[in-house]
Order: sequence, then structure tokens, then C-alpha cells
Amino acid sequence: MNLEEQLINQYGRERHFSVPDGYFAEFNHRIMGMLDEGSSVAAREVSMWQRVRYKLSVAAMIAVMLGVGVYSHFATAGGNAGSAVASSRSQVSASASALDQAADYIMIDESDMYAYLADN
Repeated sequence: MNLEEQLINQYGRERHFSVPDGYFAEFNHRIMGMLDEGSSVAAREVSMWQRVRYKLSVAAMIAVMLGVGVYSHFATAGGNAGSAVASSRSQVSASASALDQAADYIMIDESDMYAYLADN
């Protein structure tokens, strides 16, 4: 005896769940009757600052990174080649710390950055 036959023998073929007649025909009218006309949820207003905050913060971070890069380029242009290698290593750490400082200043964290990148 297989599993299906065992289940039929134990529980039978009777359907235990049913839907009243006309249930779905009147469904929309009953749901609309339950809704209160005055309880509509008002749309949340988004200020101009909230719309452009992420774009401005990314633009500020890019400007800081470019500024650090230009400054370090001109600061090392007068030095010799050996100091340029050491300077390039410090430049990477300086730009990373500058990025961290800029992110702290504009109060943006990784999740905000990821959300901005995902939206665009």
C-alpha cells in the first residue's frame, strides 16, 4: 500500500474546506465598505535637501579626493624619484583617511553609500 492510499484510508476523500456561494462576487464591495474614506494615508513630503543629500555628499567626497590628489601631485613634483614612490604610498593612505574624514563630516555611512549607488 503506497502513501496516497494510506492517506485516503485514514482521512477519506471528503473536502473539508469550502467557500460560501457568492463570496468572491461580493468580495470587492465588502472590502471597500470596510475602508474608511477619511483614513487615507497622506503622502510623505520629501524636502529638497533629502532629495539631493546623497548626490551632494558623493560630489563632496569626489572633490576632496581630487583635491588631495592634486595637492599630493604638486607636492611631490619637485622631489626626486625615490621619494615619489614613498609619497605615492602615503598618498593612498592620505586619500583613504581624507575619504573617511569627509564621510564623517557629512555624516554618511556605508549603508547610505550603498543605497545611493543602488538607486543610481
